[in-house]
Parts: sequence; C-alpha cells; structure tokens
Amino acid sequence: MRIIDEIKELGARLGHEKDLVTERVSDLVAQLAQSEANETFAIMRRLDPIVRAGPTTIVALNEDVKEVLGDPARFTTHDYAAKLEAITGPFMAGLDDPPRHDHDRAALDRAVTRDDFPWLASATYATARRALAEARHTGEIDVVAQLADPILDRTVADLFGTPGPNTPTQLRWARSVFQEIFYNVGNLPSVRE
Repeated sequence: MRIIDEIKELGARLGHEKDLVTERVSDLVAQLAQSEANETFAIMRRLDPIVRAGPTTIVALNEDVKEVLGDPARFTTHDYAAKLEAITGPFMAGLDDPPRHDHDRAALDRAVTRDDFPWLASATYATARRALAEARHTGEIDVVAQLADPILDRTVADLFGTPGPNTPTQLRWARSVFQEIFYNVGNLPSVRE
C-alpha cells in the first residue's frame, strides 16, 4: 500500500478527528518540503514522480512541471489563489485567466525592464562569486543560504525598493509568505498567523 493510500485509510478510520490529523500531516509535509526538498524530490523522481493527495498534486520531473505550468485549463491556481490575493492583492501568479495574466505580465515587464537586467546580472554574479570563493574552503555550497537568499534580499531591497529592517527579517518574511501560500495546504491558523 502506498503512503498516500495509508494516510487516506487512516483518515477514514479517525472520523471527526481527521481534520486535526490532516492539519498536522500538512504541517509535517510542509516542514519536510522545506528542510529536505532535495532528498524528497530525488526519492519522488525515482519512485513516484506524480503524487496526488486530494485536490493537490505534486510533480517532481522537469517535463511534468513544464506541462503543469503551461496548461492553466487543467492545472489551476485554485488552491493558493485566495491566499496569494489576501497577501498581495490580485497577482498574476494566482490567475487562471490568460488575458488577465497577460495584462499583468505586461505591467510587470514595464516595471522590471531590460534596463534592469545588467544590474540584476551583475549583482547575481557578484553574489555567486562570493559564495563560490567561500565554498572553496569547505568544498560545499548551500545554494539557498549562500546564493538564493542574498540575491532575493538584494533584489527585493534594491530593485523593488522594499527593504526589510535587516536581511534575516526580510528572508523570514519571504519564507513565511511562501509557506502560507504554497505549503500550508491544510490552512493551519498557526502558519497563517
């Protein structure tokens, strides 16, 4: 029996308490996704690259991800659109309506123009060079902490003009928003707060 099937069977046996279990499982899956994403997706790619749990489907192969992102008629933003809109207002990542999405994409393209690309590339390369120089001593690099996080922080602060009070706070805010929108599939109030 597959793990998802076992979870469903357990939920059926628990009856009215299943909502509490669902919330806890959702929270644990979110924690696993955040802390062990590389290993989790590597296992999925080997054993079961498409996992369905209720209305949620998780895909682990590049070609499947491209199919999902390219087919808004079958793969909707329904599960996270309301949470995204509550945090950001209407935003193109939460839109299933292609004309509105295209309109908003055009607005974004006017806000971040080709003139911004040299600065963004330069900042990204500088961060990558620093991270690689530091990694030479250990032979390892944490792509999230040493590369993606500093780029995210600098881009949000410098390009969009919305710096946090400091880098750790800015990154915590970004992760909290991301967790609420995309990982909080059980809609846990504690995550939302």
